[in-house]
Amino acid sequence: MFKQVVRKQGTVINFGTLFFLQLQQKHKNQNPGLLHGHGAYGELLDKRWRSDLKSLLDRGWVIAYSDVRGGGGHGKAWHHNGRQQKKLNSIKYFVSCAKFLVENEFVKENKLAGWGYSAGGLLVAAAINSCPDLFRAAILKGYMFHSL
Repeated sequence: MFKQVVRKQGTVINFGTLFFLQLQQKHKNQNPGLLHGHGAYGELLDKRWRSDLKSLLDRGWVIAYSDVRGGGGHGKAWHHNGRQQKKLNSIKYFVSCAKFLVENEFVKENKLAGWGYSAGGLLVAAAINSCPDLFRAAILKGYMFHSL
């Protein structure tokens, strides 16, 4: 399923959400979720099938991918409006996508995790710092976290 999330300022955020049939169907607004983002270096967010996520999907998880500014999903302007002094745009977009999942009852409140590696780890960590009540867990992978 592909959704478009619109931020309050009017900019459309492309938000690809990946749903699979679940072996243990949960009730609406009961599913845990994992939101992945990167938004850096002008790179495309990798949304390919990952067999290591099948176990989560089989247990009713929603896996979502958020193309935020800074990434390469929508050209150079998109990339430049999410880097350096404008990096906060990436973080706000990631938070908007997380709120969309909860407010539209795709994911149960208090059951959303963020997932990012490399600069995506920075994105997820900053989103959690800005909205700590929105996320319950994080998967952060990357060299910039070794000193933590």
